[in-house]
Amino acid sequence: MHPLQPQRIRISKGEDLAAALELGSVGVFLASGIVKAADPKAALEDLVTKL
Repeated sequence: MHPLQPQRIRISKGEDLAAALELGSVGVFLASGIVKAADPKAALEDLVTKL
């Protein structure tokens, strides 16, 4: 696998984002995990508090 090959993982909570970054991700795409959340603003805030 090429080191820059995108991987599909589901990022829907702050701990998911923290794990992705710890494993070497340099960026993530956010989509349904935020959009479909009962409270999208709270879901996004949870993600950014782990940065």
